[in-house]
Amino acid sequence: MLIKNKKLDFKKFKFITVVSSFFKKFIFFLGIIAFFLTALLSSYYFISGFSKSYPPKEFILRINDKVIDKYVGFNIRNFFDYSKIFYLNLISKITPSKLENVYLEMSQESILGIEAQRKIKSENGGELPDDYKIFLPGKININNQVYDIKLRTKGVRGLHWNERNSTSYKIDMIGNSRLWGMEEFSLQKPITRNYTYEYLFHKLLGHIELINIKYFFVNLYLNKQDLGVFAVEESFSKELVERNKKRNGPIFSLKDELSEYFPNVKFELYSENYWISQNKELTQNAFSILNSLKSQNFEINNHFDIDKWAKYFAIMDLTAAYHGSLLKSVKLFITL
Repeated sequence: MLIKNKKLDFKKFKFITVVSSFFKKFIFFLGIIAFFLTALLSSYYFISGFSKSYPPKEFILRINDKVIDKYVGFNIRNFFDYSKIFYLNLISKITPSKLENVYLEMSQESILGIEAQRKIKSENGGELPDDYKIFLPGKININNQVYDIKLRTKGVRGLHWNERNSTSYKIDMIGNSRLWGMEEFSLQKPITRNYTYEYLFHKLLGHIELINIKYFFVNLYLNKQDLGVFAVEESFSKELVERNKKRNGPIFSLKDELSEYFPNVKFELYSENYWISQNKELTQNAFSILNSLKSQNFEINNHFDIDKWAKYFAIMDLTAAYHGSLLKSVKLFITL
């Protein structure tokens, strides 16, 4: 390899120095002009008697409403709110987070599998065909206690899979282990569920004794890389039903790919093999009732608790948790 002794062109550096010096002088000149204009306008405001017609406070608020808020986006009326937000941000930088640290560990093979699922989603408008809903092995380490898990990507919207470090995961515990009392749950960025409004949504559901899932926040690390705050969202299972003091019963959902518009929907049953083996007649009757829902003559009051539906949608409106109104997001619980 031949290494040449290349001389630096100091003329280029001299040009940069000249431009930098000119820019500094130009900014200084603008500052002087702004100072004198401000002083001139202030003098005119008081000398002309304009200050008597429009006192300083009223005048500033008028400028705020007509100019500053409209064109800059800063509203003086919200100054104390801005101060509070600044204070909270400052405190959050100084004080340590109280959220639990969760360490997600994946092998290179599992990471490549997740990347393949993300690519398939990008090629299919966010959908992951059933043949590719493959769970990959992994581990979760919390307080030096390691749990074996299997995981895959989840979510249709780009927010769930566009960015590698913001990918949403569906987690399934292996064996009899339970984490936070759950066998299945999801990990996703809070933005996918409208930040803390989702947390409030589920708390309010529990307040009026409707079935509500566990939903909370953790600090997530992937192979020791800090991914920031993620939300833990409980999946639908026997544990969920029993924790809500209900007798275990079938939970139905609607198939994502086929259930965008009613009545073109297909109902699916969680743990279908279990319910067919335990109570085949109940399973068949439940499917029959749900499919008859597509009929115009269906008597909804005979099969659905309308009061609970009304409360559910009222809380949805209150917290703007509208994803819960999408057909593919609706879950139906059959009480026994």
